[in-house]
Amino acid sequence: MPNAPSLISLMARATRLYRAVLNDLLAKHGINLSSEMLGVLVELWQSDGLSHQELSQRLKKDKGGMTKLITSLERRALIVRQPDPEDGRRKRVFLTSTGQALHQQVQPLVHKLRQFTLDAIPAEQQAKTKETLAKIIANLETEKDA
Repeated sequence: MPNAPSLISLMARATRLYRAVLNDLLAKHGINLSSEMLGVLVELWQSDGLSHQELSQRLKKDKGGMTKLITSLERRALIVRQPDPEDGRRKRVFLTSTGQALHQQVQPLVHKLRQFTLDAIPAEQQAKTKETLAKIIANLETEKDA
């Protein structure tokens, strides 16, 4: 099929659409966050106290973009930056009690969206897709490091 979208185009479209739906879902529930801000919070919910650099690496964000996200979350009183006890030049990012509490509100929404997104896709097909995407990511990371 000459006019069929490529796998890369479909991946990009799915990512954009997922983010748009997630942004709409958050707004619908009165949660003033973007999907990118939520990504930072998810990382901190899993490992509180990460450095800017660790967050940038995990989220594949450049330093400037990460600083903007962190500043925005700090303005919303969801996180605080504190000096690293081992290296005062480096800052660590910690959740506030408000940021921690937000997890209870957001987690069920994200879980429901993930279930809906994968609804009617058999487990075997999901596993094969994960395997394919892992290979694509590995190829891109190898190329990026080259």
